[in-house]
Amino acid sequence: MSEIRVTNVIGEDGSAAVNFSKGINISSGIVTATSFSGSASGLTSSSIAAKLSDQRPSMKGISLTDDGTSSPVLDLKTDDDNPWGLILGNATYSTNQRGLKILQENGGQINTRASGQGSYINWNFTQDDGSSSRTLMTLGGSGEVVLRHQGNLKMVTTSTGISVTGAVSDSDGPLRGRLPVNAQGTNYTLVASDAGKFIRSGGGNITINPSIFSTGDMVTILNDTGGNITIIQGSSFSLINSADASTGNRTLAQRGLATVLFNAQNQGYISGSGLS
Repeated sequence: MSEIRVTNVIGEDGSAAVNFSKGINISSGIVTATSFSGSASGLTSSSIAAKLSDQRPSMKGISLTDDGTSSPVLDLKTDDDNPWGLILGNATYSTNQRGLKILQENGGQINTRASGQGSYINWNFTQDDGSSSRTLMTLGGSGEVVLRHQGNLKMVTTSTGISVTGAVSDSDGPLRGRLPVNAQGTNYTLVASDAGKFIRSGGGNITINPSIFSTGDMVTILNDTGGNITIIQGSSFSLINSADASTGNRTLAQRGLATVLFNAQNQGYISGSGLS
């Protein structure tokens, strides 16, 4: 095999780069250059990948396209709890390791972190439709969590609890300002799900049994008829009239309204208008 030893190779005009029209084969050693031009589509040697595997190449940009390859297009793995698998930052803000950090612990737990330079920073979750954007959630620099609906503020956590803008509701409706109704037209026995509701009686007596409700539960009973109904004290239950401390069945007159506050599973206090 022939061997050529030179210090410098330049084009025939004394300044242009040399063109290897048939390619060049480097069997060993290291090739260095101040720049690279081309698609690098012909770089297939496993040795190149091996050299890059223990380096930190610096690039102005990178574009990855699957072009039919199997998933994933980008696979990042660390071999311990540290280092971070990904840090997405902005060099104008900080040249240190600040920004969005992601790692997976040895036990499998995923951690994400918004890392600030000397102060906590906001972490916004946004979406856009190609022409406009909106923020749905913010993890604030002051420790607050802010939730929005279509960009409109709905809830903020504070040091004492939460602050809500708008209505708070569950399957029974708004939790403040409106009682869910259970309309009954015949005799009816209260059940646990009646707690926090009002029973609208269109005719028929109401029975209260023990071991149904918990301490602090409340039920309101409306007699929506032109005659009396009876609120029946079930066996082993104590229905106490708060007006005179007497116990037993109560009569609720036409259009009368009474509320039962459960002091225990087997005891309730009743008060209201039209009650005797």
